[in-house]
Parts: sequence; structure tokens; C-alpha cells
Amino acid sequence: MKKIKLLCLSSVLIVSLSAFAGCSSSKEKVSNDKSTEAQSSTYKPVTITVDLLRNGKGEKVTETFKAPPKKAVTLGDEFTDILLDLGLEKNIVGRTENGCKAVRTTFNDVRKNVPVLADKNLSQEKLLSVQPDFIMGWDSNFSDKKFGKEFCEKNGISIYTPKFTGDHATIQDLYTDYITLGQIFNVSSKAEARVNDMKAKVSKVQDKIKTVKNDPQKIFIYDSGENAPFTGCQGLPGDLIKIAGGKNIFDDIDKGWANVSWEEVVKRNPQVIIIMNYGTGDAEKKEKFLYSNPALKDVEAIKNKRVYPITLTDVEGSAGTAEVVNDLAKAFYPSVFNN
Repeated sequence: MKKIKLLCLSSVLIVSLSAFAGCSSSKEKVSNDKSTEAQSSTYKPVTITVDLLRNGKGEKVTETFKAPPKKAVTLGDEFTDILLDLGLEKNIVGRTENGCKAVRTTFNDVRKNVPVLADKNLSQEKLLSVQPDFIMGWDSNFSDKKFGKEFCEKNGISIYTPKFTGDHATIQDLYTDYITLGQIFNVSSKAEARVNDMKAKVSKVQDKIKTVKNDPQKIFIYDSGENAPFTGCQGLPGDLIKIAGGKNIFDDIDKGWANVSWEEVVKRNPQVIIIMNYGTGDAEKKEKFLYSNPALKDVEAIKNKRVYPITLTDVEGSAGTAEVVNDLAKAFYPSVFNN
């Protein structure tokens, strides 16, 4: 997950995407499109504040929308799929994609209709070629070297960094992002329906595992690193582990992701290891490494062959994250789901 490397407000018009204080910049976005102008007569203005760092300590940018964005660009499949999940295919004019694709969504066919602007490293020139009015992605995309605040202001582009990408995000933040995007794009009913559907799926899983939650399985998230493992601690991945009835062995580290030691992994002795799968064939290599690492030979997850890949994009937040809760719970408690 090295992206630093390298988850109701339906009547609320003011939505804050950060609890931290800081500098802010504000502006208003109004489309000149005639259909948008007509639609704006029934549109309730929406103001949001986004944080330009996922740790919550970045510069704050305030955006006010007086009409739904008509030319959105999404910087990653997970963000594309969320807008598609809200029925906004016609509002997206471009996207980026990479090898780590969400697999717990059903938008592959629809996604093909959205132009790919770049595999990963989108240039400013290529972005401006589609005249976007809205851009959604990880905080790292909004540095001065890429699409910084001043660049976006100058070119009339609203920035959206989802709450669910934060270092201390929970699944509630994913729900909040859906509601906020529903307000921004004037599809609140659709957003509320999707949130209710996700909540129902999660609730169903939790009902299934309620008998085993007093003795949670110990879980280790393995992202990468052979000399020193890089693991998920807090954030949406950590919250999903908890929701699925597991106990993250590194949940005492107050970071989204961190480097730890193999000695500490052995000491904490996970019963299940979850491999972050980037979709590039890396999961098989990571699994082979874990099973062949002599330092891990006595770890319960290795002895009992309980090592499972989960697609990183789905774990970090996507339209299919609720389904991932079910996938994780099945990996943690297979006997419960086999009965």
C-alpha cells in the first residue's frame, strides 16, 4: 500500500471532511452548462472542507457547489466505482487506472465507457484537456507537484479527498462520503439507498459472527517488505478487521500503516494473515515468501495454512467494501459460515 508511500448527513448542507484546524482556501464552482443552470434552480448549495493530508493535519480547502459537477475526473478505480455506484457515469469525463483494481464491484463493463486519461501518472496537461470541474483522489494527488490547491483554483477544479482515505478512517467515513457525494451531485436518494444497503450487508455478517466475537481471531495484515514487514494498523483496513470479528495484532500502533519487525509478528502470533493483493501477481509471491520464511514456521497462521489475499483497493474503500467484510469474516471463522 505504499502510496506514501506508499472507509446521516442527508439534510446537512455544510459537510466537514476534517476535525483538525488549519489554513483554508475557499471558492465557488458554478457550471456554465445550460442543463446544469436549469438544474441549479432546485439545487441546494453544498459546502465541504477537505484535508490535503490523510493524517488530518494538512491544509484545509473549502469548496462550495451551487450545481452538480458535470466533468468529474477520478484518480483510481475505487473512486470511479463509487461515482458509478451512484449512477454518475455521464458526469465522469476521465479516470486513471492501475493494476490494483477493485474486484468486489460489478462495474467493469460500465467503467470501460469512461475514458482512461493515464494508467497512473496523469499530467496536468492531460487533465486540463478534458476541462474538469471536479477531481477525486488520494491526498498524494494534490501536492504542489501534481494538482495542488493553487493549480485547481486557477483552473476551476474542485478537490475531493474522501474521508475514508484517512489514517484513522472507519466504515462510517465511507458512508459519510457516499452521503456527501450524493449531496454534491444531487443524487441524495441514491446515496442513502446505497448506504442502507451496505449497512444491511455488514449487519448480516455481524449477526452471523456474534457468537464468536468474545474470542476474536488474531489477525496480521501483510502489505509488503521482507526485511521489515509493512502492515496496516488503523484506518479503514483496521476497522474492517474489527467489524469482521478479528483482532488486529498491531492495533496498538497509532498510524494507518507502519513498519514492524518479524520478531514482533512471531511474538504476537497471528492466527490469520491477510495479504494485501495489488493485482499484479504479487499476492502469490508474498504468500510463497511467508510460507518459506523460517522465522515464521511456528506462527499459527503459517502452521495451519491460514493465509488469504484480499484486494487492496477493496479494503481501502470502494463500492464493494461491504462485501469485503463478509470475505474477511469467512476467512476468520469458516466454520460459522459453513454451518
